[in-house]
Amino acid sequence: MKTIVTLAALISSVTAAPAILWAGDSSSPTIHSSAATEFGTVVKRALSSTSKDPSLLSAIFVLNRDKDGSDGLTSLSSTGSLPKIAALYDSAQSIEHYVRGLDSMKSITKNARSAAGSVHSIVETTLEEFKAFSVTDSSDSATVASDGSVMHKRALANANVFIVRVNEKACPKAIDATVSAAIGNADIGSVILTTMRSMNEAKLERDLQHKSKSGRYNQPPQRRRKLADENENDDEDSDFEAGIYFVNFSPNIFAGFLFFLFFVFITYTGISCMGMIANDNVYTKVYPAIGREA
Repeated sequence: MKTIVTLAALISSVTAAPAILWAGDSSSPTIHSSAATEFGTVVKRALSSTSKDPSLLSAIFVLNRDKDGSDGLTSLSSTGSLPKIAALYDSAQSIEHYVRGLDSMKSITKNARSAAGSVHSIVETTLEEFKAFSVTDSSDSATVASDGSVMHKRALANANVFIVRVNEKACPKAIDATVSAAIGNADIGSVILTTMRSMNEAKLERDLQHKSKSGRYNQPPQRRRKLADENENDDEDSDFEAGIYFVNFSPNIFAGFLFFLFFVFITYTGISCMGMIANDNVYTKVYPAIGREA
């Protein structure tokens, strides 16, 4: 099961970030979905799947991108750094492989607030604060976490939903232990484990949306013949919508580069041949007698 989920996470990372939901009865089979799902839909499902009245309705763990810009959940899962969480995949309610709305913490918090509504209170916190906080502690005090941040217990105790930011420098063992403990905590109704989308994917989608809004792909296709030099007009009138691919050289530029190399080679060869031409170094005014040249 661990290998299947890891492979699915690697495949899904090409299109979107995954999200795993633990809620309700763990005896029911896990639902795997590769359809495009909004993050708000996952949050609504987590809040509605809580059968009892826990102290905390839901805890949402959001892993940051790694140093390479890839999503953190896929990177840690592929290297086997989350063994306890991997052992709990069978008890998950659903595993969504294509979740949208995970571009940044701001968008994640916005989508979660929109899905939860004004009835539920949502608080954004860190992994260190979540580890030090107890859902049964509601004292009106503030403590300093190990990372130096100030933790207000009253604000955390009054919240129904926690959004836990997991820094890219966080220890994988700490992440594994904290998330697995939250899944097994009876005072927490549901747990969502997700990650921010990779940087490359977010940039590509942003570029596609920008060019789509500018009307570049909304123009009708042109059937007239065009010259080879009309590359810019050809790009503007193109109706290709599958994606954009960037190359270092266009055909014309590459042909010019090859011609330049050929010209340099011919010039260097010609100059080298001219340098090999040699004449006599000594000239005399009186020639030797005929027959005595030696």
